[in-house]
Amino acid sequence: YVVAEPFDPLLTRSDRDGGRRLGVFGGRSMAGRVLYVMYTDSKFYDTRLQWVLDTWAATFTRDRLKGIGDLPWNRTDPRIDVIPTDCPIHSHWEGACCKYAKAVIQAEEAFQQNENLEWAYFFDDDAYLRPHILEEKLSREVDVSNESFVLAAAFGCGDCKAGMCGGGGYLANRKAVIKVVGGNATAFLEQQMSYCKACKLWADVAIANTFNDINVTFKVIQGTFPWRLEKKQFDTYLKQVEPFAYHYIWGKAELEFLHRLFTQSYGSPVVEAGPARNAQCACYRGVRACANSNKTADWPWDLREPAAVENVTCPSPEENWGDWLSVVVSFSTEPALGYVYACVLGFVGGSALVLCPRCRRAVSFLVDPVFQWLDPSLAAVSPSAARS
Repeated sequence: YVVAEPFDPLLTRSDRDGGRRLGVFGGRSMAGRVLYVMYTDSKFYDTRLQWVLDTWAATFTRDRLKGIGDLPWNRTDPRIDVIPTDCPIHSHWEGACCKYAKAVIQAEEAFQQNENLEWAYFFDDDAYLRPHILEEKLSREVDVSNESFVLAAAFGCGDCKAGMCGGGGYLANRKAVIKVVGGNATAFLEQQMSYCKACKLWADVAIANTFNDINVTFKVIQGTFPWRLEKKQFDTYLKQVEPFAYHYIWGKAELEFLHRLFTQSYGSPVVEAGPARNAQCACYRGVRACANSNKTADWPWDLREPAAVENVTCPSPEENWGDWLSVVVSFSTEPALGYVYACVLGFVGGSALVLCPRCRRAVSFLVDPVFQWLDPSLAAVSPSAARS
């Protein structure tokens, strides 16, 4: 099977080759089936909340995006439903603990009202998200038919029995959310606040313990970054993992930078998506995006080594395919490969010509010469001919 995706360790060999295909083969699409629930605060309504609506959430609707705040928002927006609560105002501790519970309660109500929703993603208002990437990932990698799931970037944080590192957001499926609330929102909130006191007021650690009490399956999901990355890490992960969430994106310029980087066409030529004079740039699939200035407040990463500041030259997608397109291969008893997640159009001289749904175009990449046994007569055609 040839999958036009960066290799993700979450797809273990048993997942790929066993009976549970985790959505790679005809998995149910999660597009429109994820509820997004954002923790926010009245002091950020005019900044972080608005910046989210101006960038990655610009096309959302109120039924898919909820904001869990404190005071009422002084306006109505068709893209988000901001829900006031009685949680402590401007509080990162008791206030956050309370909002984490209120968010799950709101998700439970949404699940009861809309049977098409299958997941809820809970996150902070200082995050940049790529919802379509997250939904594709859920479609491919998680079979939730008979289990309660909670997914996050990492577990083990805090000193309590169950610790989730939820700064970059976490996912809970329908079954887990409905079960943890248990039809009694008041008791659930009290349970969360009790765990918060026991877990040193870490809201994410506390909520993990409420889920642990109902025996959910905790699983790591790659692509979300709960902590600030250094520049070298930022660049490396862009080549290795398809990101869907960055946390601690504090400023408008940082969100706009990420939005420029990820919203250019995957197959487009090299594009200067920001001031070319700036040395702080990044590359993603042939697109070069640069920060608005040399001020660190405009960068969505940390730069601790001055020597790391350098001009970034981005190769075209054809030149850097080796960085972002990986191949996962297994063999069945039949040599014919049919159509799978990426449609294999043909093997030509050691190159595979593939229709990549994400690239919106046909691409070619070198594969092991073992593929030449499929049709040795094709070896006379060059890879460059395949590309053209």
